[in-house]
Amino acid sequence: MVLFSDMLGRAPEEQTTMLAALQHLRHQHHEVLLFHIMDRATESEFAFADRPYLFEDIETGEQIKLQPNQVRDQYRAAMQRYEQELALRCGQYKIDFVPVDIREPFDKALYAYLVKRGKVR
Repeated sequence: MVLFSDMLGRAPEEQTTMLAALQHLRHQHHEVLLFHIMDRATESEFAFADRPYLFEDIETGEQIKLQPNQVRDQYRAAMQRYEQELALRCGQYKIDFVPVDIREPFDKALYAYLVKRGKVR
């Protein structure tokens, strides 16, 4: 089972349910891979120019206007905790977790994963 997702916009209980479903597949002796897709520059590093932006939540339509430098440090810390927790939970469930930056060629991420698994020499 291969899942490509940014894993964002999910309530913690929804994420738990989804990971439990993936764990069930793993328990049934299926190989499960989660390719965690992100635009690292904007979604993880919050690397926006220091000028006002209007950010919109694509799920709810909620909008907020702010300058990135006002929240960058807190945002980065929260995203780092989120990514670490997601990787940890995948490890606990024996789900292969593969971070993928959409700005990088996909074959680079896939190749790195396959080398890690020892399937490409």
